[in-house]
Amino acid sequence: MNPNPDPENLEITFTAASGEPYERFDLDGQSYFERLVITPEAVNLTRLKGGASILKNHNPDIILGVITDAWVEDGKLAIRARFRKNDPEAVTIFNDIVDGTLPNVSIGYCPDTVVPVRENGVNFRDLTRWTPFEVSVAVGVPADPTVGFYRSMSVNSNQGAPMPAKSEAQPEPAAEEKENQNPENAEPETAPDQEEQPEPEKPAEPAEPEKPAEPEEDPEVKQNRQRAAELRQKAISPEKIRSLNIPKERINTMPENKYSLVRAFQSLINPKIDASFERSVSDELASRSGLFVNNSSIMLSFRDGEFNGGAGVGAGMIGTDHRADLFIQSLRTRMGVKNATVLTGLVGNVDIPTQTGAVTVGIGAMNSTSSKTKPTVGSTVLTPKKFSAYVDVGEDLIAQGNPDAIAFVIDDLQAQLARKLDLSILTGNADPEILGVDGTTGVQTKVIANMASITWNDILDMYGKVADYEIEDGDLAWIAKGVTKANFMGISKDAGSGRFLVEDDKMNGFPVNVCGGLTANDLYLGVWKNVVIGNWGGLEIKIDDKTGIKSGTITVLARLYADIAITNPASFVKRVASAS
Repeated sequence: MNPNPDPENLEITFTAASGEPYERFDLDGQSYFERLVITPEAVNLTRLKGGASILKNHNPDIILGVITDAWVEDGKLAIRARFRKNDPEAVTIFNDIVDGTLPNVSIGYCPDTVVPVRENGVNFRDLTRWTPFEVSVAVGVPADPTVGFYRSMSVNSNQGAPMPAKSEAQPEPAAEEKENQNPENAEPETAPDQEEQPEPEKPAEPAEPEKPAEPEEDPEVKQNRQRAAELRQKAISPEKIRSLNIPKERINTMPENKYSLVRAFQSLINPKIDASFERSVSDELASRSGLFVNNSSIMLSFRDGEFNGGAGVGAGMIGTDHRADLFIQSLRTRMGVKNATVLTGLVGNVDIPTQTGAVTVGIGAMNSTSSKTKPTVGSTVLTPKKFSAYVDVGEDLIAQGNPDAIAFVIDDLQAQLARKLDLSILTGNADPEILGVDGTTGVQTKVIANMASITWNDILDMYGKVADYEIEDGDLAWIAKGVTKANFMGISKDAGSGRFLVEDDKMNGFPVNVCGGLTANDLYLGVWKNVVIGNWGGLEIKIDDKTGIKSGTITVLARLYADIAITNPASFVKRVASAS
């Protein structure tokens, strides 16, 4: 993969994760290998594409930059990152990365779907759905050395443990046995070994060195293992039930000698279900220790009312299948302005010289004096206005939200900011003032008293107001609300042709774009490249995890500094209800 470093913008591309197995330990201290499935379907890139942070060694207080893009390529997770220009440490780390002296990368991620797999006697857990939420650089010890600069590792875990080359059933013979083998007698001596190799229990010595040393065991893993052992001791197991000396003939009436509380409950509803073993065990436990409820007392608990899914009755037996993959997003209105002129990278206010008047040419007789004339020039001024909104995200959604709450909020803020800008181009804003098409002096108007009674001649009149100017036909477009466009599709041009105002998404040969924020009475025709949008710094997404630290709230703020100007206003015409 080409890192394509951009020293001017401090951007670089690298791989951040692969499917390389990594050894971990469960609550019982048992070893397994975790594998990330790297496919477009498995990796949820919402948080990365939403502007996740580049951290220094997983420290959330040291933000070095932002992720600008993420994708899956050749079975690995690829990242495009931009480092902070105003942070000396970020600049230094970027330069070290480019120089190759800080090659290690690590990721933080949440496992969403884990599938246990056993291959050749080795236990794996494949993450078939997972969500990366940050990428760290300047990492001392990576867990995945096969990728760019690597996947996060657990503290004190046996990092980099090699995969077993063979299954446990076929271990390599000990080194001493190899040295003492007589080549002349190889056939008779190896035959017994080959018969014994499939036995998994005997060759335990070669596997001993691969186990983590007891003193180096992670304290957290040890604590979790002890807790699991305590829980197992408290559980009522089949062995504990059998220790109560229940008559053997009773135990044999139950298939596989396993007590089933579910079967006991089901037998109360369906008498055909055989729960004689459960009854005998319940009676025995009740009489000996009082630990368990017997069948007769269960029966009494249902006599006062129907056993159903109501609250306080059977509601706890009804689960909820949370289908985040079918998340229903709210409908968003269409945006109408296309091909506007956007000025980016602005710093100060913008003053654009604008011709407001042309010279006048007269005609005179030969030897007559020419008339004096002059053009006039004014200016179009752009000053930044702040388009912004923020959302406080609660800690419950941060921890448990699915889809990811932060990414969802960022996406919604971006979408709504774009729609606010789109509508402001047409209708403007009062304070701070944005004139828009509606408020700009020189925009032409067409009086149409009732939009429901609009005629083909009204449409031609609106076009006629801009037809005198040097305008490329491809630059003109209509903008209306969706319901207005739909109505035009049913209004006939005349009494006999069978033609309608809008046909094939065009009216009088020009596209009809839809702006969902307009009213049904709005209609515009114009050259939309004559809309100038000033942009100071681009869209900013700010994450504040400090202000709401006591309650665990994170504030997500979206901000855009922009202004709008309508140049050559005579190239626009709008519908009005009456002459002003």
